[in-house]
Amino acid sequence: MTNYTRFIRILLVSLFFWTVTLGATAQAATGPVPEINEDAPLRYVVQPGDTLWDIASYYLSDPFLWPEIWYSNPDVGNPHLIYPGDVLYLIWVDGRPMLSREPPQSSDVVKLSPKVREEALSEPIPTIPLDAIRAFLNGPRIIDKEELDRSPYVVEFKDEHIMGGRWEQFYAKGVARQGIESFQLVREGQVYFDPDSDEQVELGQEVTPVGGAEVARLEEPALMKPLEATREVLRGDRLLPHEEEFSDTNFYPRAPDEEIDAAIMAVQEGVTSIGRYQIVTLNKGANEGLESGHVLDIYSAGRRVKDPYPNSEGNDRSYPYGPNKARGIPPQPPSVEIPPEKAGRLMIFKTYDRISYALVMESFRSFRVGARARNPQRSDS
Repeated sequence: MTNYTRFIRILLVSLFFWTVTLGATAQAATGPVPEINEDAPLRYVVQPGDTLWDIASYYLSDPFLWPEIWYSNPDVGNPHLIYPGDVLYLIWVDGRPMLSREPPQSSDVVKLSPKVREEALSEPIPTIPLDAIRAFLNGPRIIDKEELDRSPYVVEFKDEHIMGGRWEQFYAKGVARQGIESFQLVREGQVYFDPDSDEQVELGQEVTPVGGAEVARLEEPALMKPLEATREVLRGDRLLPHEEEFSDTNFYPRAPDEEIDAAIMAVQEGVTSIGRYQIVTLNKGANEGLESGHVLDIYSAGRRVKDPYPNSEGNDRSYPYGPNKARGIPPQPPSVEIPPEKAGRLMIFKTYDRISYALVMESFRSFRVGARARNPQRSDS
């Protein structure tokens, strides 16, 4: 039986009456009413290839407000998961817009009767386009520099090659004291320092996986057998315990509970100007309350520009013969400070203690490394 014909029948027996008022009290937010897009569909059938961010954008000018309109049935297993083929209805509950799997009722009382819900074996739709981060989900990782310095490392290849091929056995030092037999091979990358600190505060070291290996003969140095390799192994590559496989792709967009003001420290692929669906690194992480699914607004860095009319009204009209001339200080032309501007939105998808990786979901204007990421502001605020 194929995935196209196999179905899971989940029998949900839910015998209760639920008034609209009680439902609104339990589920609706108490803040301002979310702004619904003028062209938002009253009925939408979830399509293969949709993402939760797409659907949130169909209905909301601020997609991060999704939790305020998702009218989920708590008796349905994993109520936040949405599958291709699901039908969503835009309804109003006590004057607030809501999205529901149940069609609008003509009565003031919503009656939920026992029913059988059929779900295809297809995967729930992801929150963000996984193709944009697939190679990154189980790719670069952050590790403490001291921990990395204590980890085993490649010292030589069995056949004395300059570098190891995909199946080239090698010797590694420090394996025995780890007490495990299977490792991830990584290559040292960038060390991140906090750009918001005047001191050299180290946030962590990024390492890039190059493959995996297991112990072939445990001694000092240990003989290691590669399991797989995405690139050639080099002397000095490190061996780390395998990181837990990243699988949290069903988070949903929301604003952080804590106040966040983070710096964009790096962008993958080393480009200068950052745009949509690019991966950026932030100097804030789980220690500051960031989680997968948190949405932040991006602000371009402020800058100062040269004033094209240095002797205009409001400037020192004695330029370039200002008061510093007698002291031999070269004249400095007047400048104008350009304030930061909102440049886009990003969503956190992977966090460490002091560093997060995020995907740029929207890009209104160009921005670069050094831009800020802050709590999202509603479009009506």
